[in-house]
Amino acid sequence: MFPNASRQPKKNCLLFFSCAIFLEHKNPSFQHFSSYFQGVFTIIFQRRPLQPWTNFPTFGFAGKHISYTLFFVLLFLVSACTEKKVAVPPALIQINGQRISLQHFQQEFRRTFPLWEKLLPEQKIAGERTLVAELIDRQLALAEAERLGISISEKNLENSSQTFWSEYPPEKREALLKEQGITISQWKQEERQRLLLKEVAQQAVYSSLEVSEEEIEAYYRENFADFKGNEEVRARQIMVSSEEKARQVLGFLRQGESFEETARKYSLSPDGKQGGDLGFFPRGQMPEEFDSVVFSLTPGRLSDIVKSPYGFHIFLVEEHRKPVQASLKKIAPRIRSILLERKKETAYNNWLVRLRSKAFIEIDWSLLKHSEEKNQQIEN
Repeated sequence: MFPNASRQPKKNCLLFFSCAIFLEHKNPSFQHFSSYFQGVFTIIFQRRPLQPWTNFPTFGFAGKHISYTLFFVLLFLVSACTEKKVAVPPALIQINGQRISLQHFQQEFRRTFPLWEKLLPEQKIAGERTLVAELIDRQLALAEAERLGISISEKNLENSSQTFWSEYPPEKREALLKEQGITISQWKQEERQRLLLKEVAQQAVYSSLEVSEEEIEAYYRENFADFKGNEEVRARQIMVSSEEKARQVLGFLRQGESFEETARKYSLSPDGKQGGDLGFFPRGQMPEEFDSVVFSLTPGRLSDIVKSPYGFHIFLVEEHRKPVQASLKKIAPRIRSILLERKKETAYNNWLVRLRSKAFIEIDWSLLKHSEEKNQQIEN
């Protein structure tokens, strides 16, 4: 019924047994293979009958296919045992199975802190811990974006890229990429991640946030003094290059000459064309030399000659404006923006806390210590 029933099993068993012995020699954990095939080999040579299709090895057409299959399985196992192991970079951080290698972390650290070599030891440690936390949060947020099916289209990525690079000439772009140690392709990948982080925060965190009118009113009452306007003055000036010229101009003004016309005629300041009009301004907006004079003058009074790094000045104060309390209606948009930003920050931090609590995070801090010791040895 099955031709060559006596030769084919012996031939196959010899081959299998040889492979099994070699496999056991390479890896003792496979010792059962040789024992099994040795038993089969003995049975065949003792000519004990085996039932085809049920006992190994079978005869005929089916036996050949099973034999060939097992032969290739053995070859695969042998190659797996003899193949050299590929070195895997040590993982500094593992987040739900995602690895961040020490090498990647060091690259990110040098980009984040360009002057990292000049950092004090305690500053370096603080920077490393901050970056570890940022990388973990970034990975968690990106994983959540993937879970929610959020993605960035090629069109949006291209528009964002064009907007960013439009501010740089081509040669400046290359210098910037070289300084960061990345290619344009890597930059686009990072830009996609930045857009993705922004989008997942908007959809998963910010979209449900609101600021009520009651919250705006409460904030206005609690910070009433902060919305009180500043004292302002409206003044004119004449600026000349020398004290002698300033005294001459001041004499003209005290004799009744028009300040506005005199400014147009003698002032070297750009506002001289507008008769020296500086408009309304609060304290701190103009140089200190200006404020100390104009805010002490009563409207309609001329100042003495005032020296500054720009030249010699004469001022005329036209009007004082007292501080005015801003109304709730006027200040409401500003308050809404303040409160919304606060809510965003709180909600985003709480969201990250929840993601961290559900994640498996492992950090091998010893790698950073060993890396630091290695750098010190190189420096010495």
